[in-house]
Amino acid sequence: MPVSIHSDDEDRTPRAFVSPAATKPSQRLPLPEVFFSPAYSRQPRSLTPSLSDPVEIAPDFRPFDGCDLVLRSTKVRPHTDFYVDRRTIYDKSPYLKRKLTELGPIPDGIDVISWEDRADTLESMLCFIYTDRSKPVVRSVEHLRFLLKAARKYEIETARHALGTAVLLDYAKKEPLRAFAIACEFGLADQAVLISKETLEIDIMKSDKYSDLGRVSLSYYHRLIQLHRRRATEAIDILHLISPVCPTEEVDPPFCRGCGTNATWWQVFVEYGCAELKRRPVSTTIFSPDFLAKCVRTSKQVCEDCVESYMHARSQKLLTRLKEDIDALPVYIMPTTFPLD
Repeated sequence: MPVSIHSDDEDRTPRAFVSPAATKPSQRLPLPEVFFSPAYSRQPRSLTPSLSDPVEIAPDFRPFDGCDLVLRSTKVRPHTDFYVDRRTIYDKSPYLKRKLTELGPIPDGIDVISWEDRADTLESMLCFIYTDRSKPVVRSVEHLRFLLKAARKYEIETARHALGTAVLLDYAKKEPLRAFAIACEFGLADQAVLISKETLEIDIMKSDKYSDLGRVSLSYYHRLIQLHRRRATEAIDILHLISPVCPTEEVDPPFCRGCGTNATWWQVFVEYGCAELKRRPVSTTIFSPDFLAKCVRTSKQVCEDCVESYMHARSQKLLTRLKEDIDALPVYIMPTTFPLD
């Protein structure tokens, strides 16, 4: 009993009846001709797909021995047929099982279901259901979000796991804030914690980055902001030679003979370093050769001897220690047992 079905969660499933006198040959398997009944559809009859429309067969889902179901994507023309077997579909997608069983008794032969999702969306989900098929190539963070949304709708756990672990964490290195927002949006708590470390490398308060947090729950938003602020404060204390382990311990800053007091390069380093840590509370930038060279060049305008002070073994040892202390600060938001949304 071939039928037409909408892909959204609302129950607006159109029904159809089969003409016993009319059949249409398929490439390999016979498909009964379908007449769609407007009484079961909430859209005009002119928009209801018919078998007179051109139909293509998805290359990776051609007819095979044992297939008893065709999902026909009717979102755009030409329509696309996906030959599948009901047992595998039911086993891997509770959503598809629920929607298809609502249509009533299973007819003999090949059942044709008109499905109103785009062919690329349906194919991506079916590729996760059939493990021997090539998985979709994720083109961008937004494409990843689109696929995760489809995986959640179709209730395909294999897709959710594959997309929400390795793929998401890979994008976290390129676009950490957007990846963090996706993890929160789709309830990927463990991934949200891991990705929070990657967000420390960017200035999350910049206008072009801040908008990415729009889909993050208030709880996770505050925890991310607190991580950045707390780490920045503690890192700045370290630059001011306040020990995170023993605050009363006093450490003398580098001395310069030319300055006659604390080296100018050191004062410049602390000033520039604190400003940078407020934006990105990590050691990566402020201990880079370029950043340190800039501090020394600036100090040479005041004192030529600052170069010697900077190169001194004691100064280099101090810089190494400070970097290690900053790197030892917490880098993750605290995990939670509460939902992300």
